[in-house]
Amino acid sequence: MDPDDGEFLELRDQIDEGFLQITFYIFDQLGELDFTQPGLNKYTETEKESKQYITIKSLHKNMHNVFGSENEQFAKMLFLYISGYAQLSQPVSYKQFLKKLMPLWWKKTTKRV
Repeated sequence: MDPDDGEFLELRDQIDEGFLQITFYIFDQLGELDFTQPGLNKYTETEKESKQYITIKSLHKNMHNVFGSENEQFAKMLFLYISGYAQLSQPVSYKQFLKKLMPLWWKKTTKRV
C-alpha cells in the first residue's frame, strides 16, 4: 500500500487522531507481520501501516489478541467482509481495513462557532 495514496489519506483524515492509533493497533495485532522481531523492528509507524497486512491465517492465529478468544467462524466472516469477499488467499491492507470498518471508528468532531 502506498502511504501517499489520496483515498487512504482522506480516510485517515476523517478519523479522530487519538482513535486512529487504536485502529492501527487492532489491525497490527491481527496482522501477519510481527514488528517486534529483529529486522522488522526498525520501521516507522507510517512504514508499518504500508507493510502490515491481514491474511485469513493471521486473523485465525491472532484473533485472541483483540477479542480475547479464538473463533474460526467469526474470523472467516470478518475476513470476508473486510476483504470485500475476496478469495481467502488475498491479503487485506490497512486501507481496506479502515474503509470497510469506517462506520465503527470515532470521527473527528467539527468545532461549532
